[in-house]
Amino acid sequence: GSDCLVEGFYFTGAVNAGDGIYAEWNSPNIWADNLTIRHCLFDDEIDTAIQLEFVWYANIHDCSFEECDEYGIYVDTGGSGIAYAKIYDNKFMDCSTAAMSLLGGSSNNQIYQNSFWEGGAQVPVASVNVYLNTTGGGSNMVFDNWFACTLAGGNGDWADTCSSAATDAWINNHLVDGDNVLNP
Repeated sequence: GSDCLVEGFYFTGAVNAGDGIYAEWNSPNIWADNLTIRHCLFDDEIDTAIQLEFVWYANIHDCSFEECDEYGIYVDTGGSGIAYAKIYDNKFMDCSTAAMSLLGGSSNNQIYQNSFWEGGAQVPVASVNVYLNTTGGGSNMVFDNWFACTLAGGNGDWADTCSSAATDAWINNHLVDGDNVLNP
């Protein structure tokens, strides 16, 4: 329902090969707006840590996503996007498919002060969208994040590990060899 707080949970082996949190607007009377998820840990026993569908005003912060089997935070292309979310101060470490994939028309979100690490981005193989993907939406602000990839020039660089919508604003994000002020 609306105005829900999930705080201080450790999502681990008790749910083997399942998802951690699934929030969805699902009928004329069931909403998932104003969802706050904070101070939680999602580990390698979880497939998708947080899946959001048609959720407005979510606030996800100070969570750790450690080797999730699929996604850290996910919005399905076939579903409805999220809007006006604030996703900040989180740590994404080696999520298998992607750290964060906000598809399905996700727009007007703020994504800031997160750190992203993916071992696959450190080897000479293209690592497509393993960090952050906001295509299919728009007007998202992505700023002051830390990405363990290089600016340009090889496999696993900024353009490989992230994708953006043309109307997004990706500003002052930090990479291993400098800051970037352009959309990937």
